[in-house]
Amino acid sequence: MINNSVENIIEIIDIRKSFGDLEVLKGVSLSVKKGEIISIIGSSGSGKSTLLRCINQLEQIDSGEILIHKCSINKKSIHRKEMLKKTGMVFQQFNLFPHYNVLQNISKPLMTVNKFSKEKAYQLALDTLKTVKLEDKTDNYPLQLSGGQKQRVAIARELAMGCEIILFDEPTSALDPELAFEVLNTIKSLANSGRTMLIVTHHIDFAKEISDRILFIDDGIICEEGTPCQVILNPENDRTKQFLNKINKLF
Repeated sequence: MINNSVENIIEIIDIRKSFGDLEVLKGVSLSVKKGEIISIIGSSGSGKSTLLRCINQLEQIDSGEILIHKCSINKKSIHRKEMLKKTGMVFQQFNLFPHYNVLQNISKPLMTVNKFSKEKAYQLALDTLKTVKLEDKTDNYPLQLSGGQKQRVAIARELAMGCEIILFDEPTSALDPELAFEVLNTIKSLANSGRTMLIVTHHIDFAKEISDRILFIDDGIICEEGTPCQVILNPENDRTKQFLNKINKLF
């Protein structure tokens, strides 16, 4: 459980984002404490992934403000680049380099971005591969890995980069249930690492188990937020109740 006295590592203030005439985020505000684990649930097209992409500056917001360690990252500043390096993202489709083996997929960004020596980068890559239990796959290429293994390599890459904040954008959506279980267990193993994690997921039981807080986003706004017990077991918003009823019927 996160101590309320812990500082906010992320502050999102009334952000809006449109794609053409379609307004996807409609004034979203959110504070995230250092070390907090937040799961974001909601229907497809509700704005969940767009919110993560805005935090990581893969999308530019139209208005509002996003701060990391009180530094505005949607405005030019001398600290902006440093703050963005503290944030990593794990995508639905892994985003591994197909022409690099597993060890290179993790070590190359360390040498390019963090300016590590080859020896230091390789050692750190090996250490993080042990964390995700893939130390025996160092010489394999992405085509030789299962989907679950690819996603675990992607997670290892963000860990190696030293990211304080990791954003997971439906990390199991491209996986069958057995492989999804591997990835979810890997994320669970990071829960006590002190990292701040925002996880867009459709696995409600997983969200309930791992999260300090759950957000339900619908039509570009946060409709409900609270502890897993509050949001999943005792939702107050009618739209949240409808969504969870549909999910329960599916699973």
